[in-house]
Parts: sequence; structure tokens; C-alpha cells
Amino acid sequence: MRSDTEILILGPVEARRNGEIIHIGGHHQRAVLAALVLSANHSVRADELAWVVWGDDLPSSADGTIQSYVSRLRHLLGADAIVNEDHSYTLIASCEQLDSCRFERLVHEARSLSHDDPAAALEASRAAIELWRGPVLGLLGDEEFGHLEAIRLEELRMLAVEIETECELRLGQWGECASRLKALVVEYPYRERFWRLLVAALFKDGRRLEAMASYDEYQRWMAESGLEPQETFDDLVAGAGR
Repeated sequence: MRSDTEILILGPVEARRNGEIIHIGGHHQRAVLAALVLSANHSVRADELAWVVWGDDLPSSADGTIQSYVSRLRHLLGADAIVNEDHSYTLIASCEQLDSCRFERLVHEARSLSHDDPAAALEASRAAIELWRGPVLGLLGDEEFGHLEAIRLEELRMLAVEIETECELRLGQWGECASRLKALVVEYPYRERFWRLLVAALFKDGRRLEAMASYDEYQRWMAESGLEPQETFDDLVAGAGR
């Protein structure tokens, strides 16, 4: 792929050259590009691409149409962007050219740094989160070919948010951390780590009554699921920021 070109899937599928959006065609051509990105640098059989586009209701012209889509994508992305071999196609791209790859690398970096260097981990986690423009693959994210990958990447995004807030807590950014976590526990009430971090952040910020009220609410959510919190209130606040 041309060195000045990148493909984005953390949101609607887009291709950009020097930061400018490239028009990559309609829904079907976007689906072909998305499928190639999800298997970047690995081959995807032509019949798999046809299934991505039409499911089990293949037209008689499927092979020729897939070739046409790939030809157009080569014209847009560079003649060597997609390799054709043995009825299969491979998108050739570096990690820097794919936002999903850059995102994963930053999340892994943040996780590896979070214990010893929370400031660097915070920077990496924020950089990862900033790559997101919306749901993975946009309107294509609910289609069967991309659904599992969309779920996997979304779970990594939530991990990045957890690392971000935990590092804020460890760095003494208690008020900022608590504000973000208050919104997160409303949006993701069954994600226990957010509740635990919220209780700790409120306590460290000197908002002890709010911390106790949040812990009580956490207990209620757990009870509705037939579970109990893994840590007591005292355990959470004793370990806050460690």
C-alpha cells in the first residue's frame, strides 16, 4: 500500500491519503476492504469475500464482481496494495497504516507500563482511545463477518479506559478520575472494575460519603446478579492509588 495511505476501521471504514479522505465506493466495496483489513497481511479467499458481500445468496457474477472491487481498491490504495494469488487476496499494510493495529499496540504498551510507569501508561492509553471515531466498522460492524472482531476490539477499548482511569487514580488525579467513572458506571454498570475505581477515587478526593454511597450502589448491582463484591469498602479505600 502507498506509504502515505492509511485505513481506518475504528469507526466507519475509511481510507485516507496524507490525512485526506479517499472515496472508497459503496457498501459492498467497503465490505471487501473491511474484510481484507481484518486479515491484513494474510490471504482471504475470493469465495470468502463473496460471502462477505452477498452471504449465501451469491449471484452468478460473484467472481467477476469481486475482481472488479479489488481492482478499484488497488487503484485507490496503490497497485501493490492487494496481492492476488491462488484465488485469494492479501492486503499488504504496515501496522502504522492501520488504526486497529496501532490501537492494539498502544493498549499492550499501556498495560505493560501501568504498574511501573503510570504516567507513560496514561499517555499510551489516551493515545489508544483517541483513535476511536465510533463503533468498529461503522454500519458494517453488525454484519457477521466483522461482528466478533468488533466485540474483541471494543473489549480492548474498555481495557484502555480502565487503565486510563486507574493511572489517573495512581497519579493523584482523583477529581478528574471520579468524574469520568461516575459516567462509566452508569453506561457500564456490570463492569466491576469501574465501580471499585470510583469508590477509591471518591475516597481519595475527600468525598467519603459519596464513596460510601457508590459502594452501596455497587453492592446492589452485584446482589441483583446473585454475587457479592470481591472487596469490602475498607479494602478498596486502603488500596486506593496503589
